[in-house]
Amino acid sequence: MGLSLYACGGGKLNTKCTGCKVSAFADSFLGFSGAVLNNFATLVDALITSEMHEAPQHEKLLLVCDTPEYLLTHAGFPALPVAVKSSIISKICFDHGIPTRMIQQLPTIIQNAPMALFKPAKQTLIDSVVVVTFEIKSGAPVIIPIRQNQQVGRNQYYNLVTSMYGKEGPDPVQKWEAEGLLIWKSQP
Repeated sequence: MGLSLYACGGGKLNTKCTGCKVSAFADSFLGFSGAVLNNFATLVDALITSEMHEAPQHEKLLLVCDTPEYLLTHAGFPALPVAVKSSIISKICFDHGIPTRMIQQLPTIIQNAPMALFKPAKQTLIDSVVVVTFEIKSGAPVIIPIRQNQQVGRNQYYNLVTSMYGKEGPDPVQKWEAEGLLIWKSQP
């Protein structure tokens, strides 16, 4: 299964990119002949629309942003692009109910310093962190698990967003701090 890469080069679709494959998705999707989908928000909208029209594009990969400094410094992530599979975009929207507008803001949400970083509760996920954002969905903080240094395709490695959802229940920050999972917390 080959993955197409979108939003190459600073969040813009780059049809002359030399370091990755870029699909002709923008030119043929939804009948937009010659269209150029030039940002993450537009790509997210196109993928969600495609899914709603029963034509999912689950094999696509979208670049989100460069790995932010807080992940490099506090979590030891490598300086790789942060990416998300379109199947995850679908899960975030349709299974977790995150509004499209919030999903479209994923690059900004990840790049801005979050509320806190935690180790995952599952001890087997040593290559992951849980980013607790300042975003709220239905009164619950939005969290974004990210796995570092994941291979996608042949010899391409990314820090991958694996989900995004509102963490319901008791305050996860207090709970996870008490469990000793805190990596880093922003100062109020």
